[in-house]
Amino acid sequence: MSDIHASVLRFREFLNASKPIAEAAADGGKDYLLDDWLQANWEVMVEARTEKYILHYGEGADCNGTSCRVWLPEILPTHQIACRDLTSGLQHKFIKFIRWDGQKYSEDTPLTHILCNYDPLVVLVIEQVELILVECEPM
Repeated sequence: MSDIHASVLRFREFLNASKPIAEAAADGGKDYLLDDWLQANWEVMVEARTEKYILHYGEGADCNGTSCRVWLPEILPTHQIACRDLTSGLQHKFIKFIRWDGQKYSEDTPLTHILCNYDPLVVLVIEQVELILVECEPM
């Protein structure tokens, strides 16, 4: 297991343990506060371990205008997390952790799957994925 794989899974464990508390503190309806909290913790727990600038988690932060980042908002991402599906060998972009019931997803804990694409919907089982760090595709 790579360091990035372990870091991203540790971030998921952190979210499963603390996201309900953060949601309560954000008054439930203030999604922008939760997005800022998610991104700040992503930068501290995942990105800082790589010495690279990683594409934002989920929708990213809203606290710095057009930037999705919390720290160093002027920096553009150089890398992103990709999911290598161990069953098919296909590689997908990592967006965020989700809870999946087989038909629809939510962001409620426990976070059990990975969202890789919105349309068409691509959802992967965490245990069947290797998380890797790749260079960002040109914007």
